[in-house]
Amino acid sequence: MTFLDLDLDAGDLGGTLEWAEPSDATQVTRYDVYITEASHAGCGRIEVVVISGSLSFGLDGASPAQVEAAVKSSLAMSLGVDPRLVEVVVRQEQARRLSHERRLSTTWNVRYQVVLPAEQGPSAERAAKAVRQDASAFTKVLAEQLEVAGVDSAVLSASFAFQSFEFVAAKSVAGEEVISLATIVDLEELESESNTTEELESNNTNNTNNNNSNNDNNNNSNNNNTTVDSDGESDGVNRTSLRRLSETPEGSSLKLCRLVFLGAVSVGRFKFDVPADTALASFTYFTIYTRTKLESQGVAYSTLFIDDLAASVSNVAFVDQDSSSADIGGAVSWTQPSDLQRVATYHVYLAASEVGASRLLVADVRADTTST
Repeated sequence: MTFLDLDLDAGDLGGTLEWAEPSDATQVTRYDVYITEASHAGCGRIEVVVISGSLSFGLDGASPAQVEAAVKSSLAMSLGVDPRLVEVVVRQEQARRLSHERRLSTTWNVRYQVVLPAEQGPSAERAAKAVRQDASAFTKVLAEQLEVAGVDSAVLSASFAFQSFEFVAAKSVAGEEVISLATIVDLEELESESNTTEELESNNTNNTNNNNSNNDNNNNSNNNNTTVDSDGESDGVNRTSLRRLSETPEGSSLKLCRLVFLGAVSVGRFKFDVPADTALASFTYFTIYTRTKLESQGVAYSTLFIDDLAASVSNVAFVDQDSSSADIGGAVSWTQPSDLQRVATYHVYLAASEVGASRLLVADVRADTTST
């Protein structure tokens, strides 16, 4: 497996994850790609707080991506948490404003979930309850973030109408329980899927054998249900084992503590594009499960340690030398990153905010350049 990080912001990933075809791929059905928290020291027990709820508002002329970005940043600001800890699911609904009108209005229904370290839970819970009681401040923040995300200000003025904010629950759970939440999958879930199938097959086999009067045949059939675990020992139990195929040293015991599903890749393809701005957070490995038609013989998986490369310019400076009040002109300068290994060009923009809203490309310059 290989991955070249081309998102050069610290804490963000982006690039192509590639792997080699298995030596025998005749039974492969797909490859499941995860980003993983893993440790050789074990996963331990961590207490976390999960805050969940929903909100809705009316707004025409926005895309799901714009709404998702705006809601995530608005929740992070209002609850006082890192935006990377906020997960949202956006649903768009359209209906006629009035029965005799042709024009449709759009309502956005959003479910959110925030997973926090235990010490941050109480303050975030208080903030969520305050928003539920009076959403006026949150409404203002959301409108601002929608504009930052690229929604036209005229569209916001004409159609934005905040409707509701619900704070459903805040509960403390053990860290290992977080993996059962939406979008997060753990090894036990993968095993249980295969176990269910195997138990059905085992029951069918046993029922058939019970109808057979030959005891020797019964014994042979039962012996065929025995699987071999990853350590090579037969345990006499009909279940799925997980075979380790990682690049870690022989004899090491890497524990996969939490896996977040990124996507599935069809047979015959051996690469997956990790989108730019994928948050690294506390994840340390990519994990690929090779799904096959014969998962009763084990689910093979492989891991790759994530190398997050950061290479951003610093000390950006600009002195306006155009005397006109409506125009600007002059040189923009910066200090190069210390590592230029993966830097190809710099893109220079004019923008309406420090996060790049409504940006306009001004110049593309070579990696060895420090001004334009």
